[in-house]
Amino acid sequence: MRKFTYDPAKRYTILTDIDGTIRRFNGIIPDSTRETIRKLRERGHKVLICSGRPEPEIEQNVLDLGFDGVISAGGACITMDGKRIADITIPVDNLLALARDLVKRGVVCGFQSQSAVYVLDAQEEAYRSISDRTQKLLPPGADRLLLLPKPIQALEKLRDIEKLMFLSDDVPHEDVIRDWGEKFRFLPVSFPSPVPFGGEITSLSVNKGKAVEILIRSLGLERDTVIGVGDGDNDIELIEASGFGIAMGNGTEGARKAADLVAEHIENDGFAKAFKSLGFF
Repeated sequence: MRKFTYDPAKRYTILTDIDGTIRRFNGIIPDSTRETIRKLRERGHKVLICSGRPEPEIEQNVLDLGFDGVISAGGACITMDGKRIADITIPVDNLLALARDLVKRGVVCGFQSQSAVYVLDAQEEAYRSISDRTQKLLPPGADRLLLLPKPIQALEKLRDIEKLMFLSDDVPHEDVIRDWGEKFRFLPVSFPSPVPFGGEITSLSVNKGKAVEILIRSLGLERDTVIGVGDGDNDIELIEASGFGIAMGNGTEGARKAADLVAEHIENDGFAKAFKSLGFF
């Protein structure tokens, strides 16, 4: 476990997940979190979103907190101070081969890019149904978790796809990983799902930890000034690659084991208390 000593002469870069970290699953962002992010940036530190979502699925109420950059689609796209540092898309040939196989099996697929989420028109009704059923599993008033997609007539029209979401009632994700694991990276669904099987798929070279490495190299950052905060298994690489890793008290066992500091639960102002305990305020 790494130690952290706050140095007031240094400027830190904080990378944070969204749901379960800075926002409750009912869509509410704790006031203490809002104030902490404001004060961190006011004191010259950089704060970035680091989310599994593509940018179109990051809600405005989150962006309105004020961030210096966004790492989206699980690390596929990195934007800092308005400049695109990286954008790693799935090679078209690989994407089409995978998509054709999944669609043939009846697996519902959402294709996520920086501009929109797409679905094959033949699957639009099924995807919308899953989106609606997902929403019913969330607390009342929560923002829509799965955005309604743009239909396309043919898979061959897909370009610049960063991540694929697959959802199924009867095709186990283990089967998909068995058949395609050598070409793609798989992550479990990180939200309440109304179907038993599914997950997220990106290029093998993409994860939040590798995004940290790209950011450090591109900006010439000292690793010990990079702090990663998350709550899910898809945050483990973020926590491990950062100079210091924080897991929320409500986080998964894997995230908490990987962390240098386990914060309190999000319902108990865990994000704010973590940075206060580290000496930032």
